Amino acid sequence: MIGVENDARHPEWDGFVRSVPGGDIDQSAPWARFRQAMGFALRRIVARRGTAIVGGAQVFARRVGPWRLAYVPYGPLTAPGASGELAAELVGAIARGVDAVFVQPPARGEGIATALHAARFAESDVRVAPSATLRLDVSRPIEDLERAASRHVRGRIRRWERIGVEVREGTRDDLDLLLELHVRSAEHGGFTPVSRTYLERLWDALAPDGHAWMLVGSVDGDPVAADLFSRFGGVVTGRVHGFDRASPHAKARVPAALVWAAIVRSHERGDRWLDFGGISRPAAVALTEERRDSPAVRTKHEFKLAFGGRPFLYPPPVELVRDPALRAGLRLARSVRPARRSMRRALGRMRMGVPWHRLGTLSARG
Repeated sequence: MIGVENDARHPEWDGFVRSVPGGDIDQSAPWARFRQAMGFALRRIVARRGTAIVGGAQVFARRVGPWRLAYVPYGPLTAPGASGELAAELVGAIARGVDAVFVQPPARGEGIATALHAARFAESDVRVAPSATLRLDVSRPIEDLERAASRHVRGRIRRWERIGVEVREGTRDDLDLLLELHVRSAEHGGFTPVSRTYLERLWDALAPDGHAWMLVGSVDGDPVAADLFSRFGGVVTGRVHGFDRASPHAKARVPAALVWAAIVRSHERGDRWLDFGGISRPAAVALTEERRDSPAVRTKHEFKLAFGGRPFLYPPPVELVRDPALRAGLRLARSVRPARRSMRRALGRMRMGVPWHRLGTLSARG
């Protein structure tokens, strides 16, 4: 039986998400509370056999102009051994009542991906969640984790304390500091930073139950970098990063010190994976094929690779656009490069909770 169970707290659902292959914090009740605080409507579809949950998906929707758009990050999910019929029923349920739905299938979700394609979902260039990342198995002994890191990182591990680098856990009071450093990173990297509202609502939804934590790195008491992580089901994921490249201590490599501290803390807490927060799909494919010298790898991801993480690929994202006018508009936007960039930026900002009427008018600071 398939129904909708939109409880703000749903321990049974969270237990199911933790237990199944591909389960991710993006499908948890704490994440749903965060998305609702950012203006999304939740529809948590739950399939039960008797009283036990055997499948489901959290669908997040917003109205954009005349259309109701939805996305599903790392779902739908099914219990091991579930039938193809259940996967097909869940796929049909997530598309109900919306004009378009964008889906990032879960890890090891080949059965779900098959059901999505059978339901005429098409491959999509809309990112609703990273489709590739780097992951490090932090359950290994610390000595093995240090050996897996690059020679430069290993040398710095012994140097950071000598030059006054300190790493502490942050609190809600450090969100302003994180935002300031994050905006500086955005200015250097040319991306739109998240807002203070985004950080506050993410923290308030996740941190009280231990699903979010922060590290702040300083040199001689001067804050230089900060990282915000989520934690769920043994996976620690980098979410928001900030670094002051103009600091006189920039050469102390404090961002790397934060990553190493996250590795050590995750290991000590009994987590299994540190997820570096997404890399480009071409880079992940090149790494999987052992093409480390590929430009897709060298130009952007060397910092993350220095810690010994391995590529982790999800099935490609897909979409189903039912409204003919919207479908035609998306097709037109994709045919022109500037329009394609604007479309992706607008959909990304929508996912961050930006009101639809401001999607095309924001400055670089969002």
